[in-house]
Amino acid sequence: WDRAIKNHTLLKRADQDSMLAPHVLYDTLSKIYYAYGVAVGRNELDNYITHEGIWPGYRACLTRYTGQDVIIVVLSNNESYAVGTSRALSFIVFGRDVIQPYQHKEIAIDSTALKVYSGTYLSPAPVEFILHDGKLYRHRAGTPDIELKPESPTKFFYTDNSDRQVEFMLDKQGKIEKTYLISNGIRTPLTKQ
Repeated sequence: WDRAIKNHTLLKRADQDSMLAPHVLYDTLSKIYYAYGVAVGRNELDNYITHEGIWPGYRACLTRYTGQDVIIVVLSNNESYAVGTSRALSFIVFGRDVIQPYQHKEIAIDSTALKVYSGTYLSPAPVEFILHDGKLYRHRAGTPDIELKPESPTKFFYTDNSDRQVEFMLDKQGKIEKTYLISNGIRTPLTKQ
């Protein structure tokens, strides 16, 4: 399928160029566009064309990086996050660092130490961390809060069975220097507002 698209054997080049042209901007922060039937954009790796498919019990994602002629195909029969897996595999193919999955273990920490972590962060989309009953949560309007359990005094994992963690780097005075969201093994900086 990918080779047929790339080599213009299914569609004439002019039709295909029109199909893959950016038509509608749907993610203004990441500058991702809808073309006809696919999303097109550019990330830190390359220009890409991608499409995710979801059906009860299944997920799939096909991403082609056009400048490097790299294609990543993820097929899942357990509804795992195919887009995140595709992104992690892309980082591996392009020689970027990826944090390998591991078993998270909750530790006990003093809940008063959590106050420094609450607030709104940008990644570029806003992410809000709140305190409730001495626990840290990821909060997003319209969705249930997700508890973040500590695995170290500065690193927390999401309790929704996703492969996501938040890591805070503190200076000697205990103030936040850097914050990272780790999702599917990819570390993304967060900026506190």
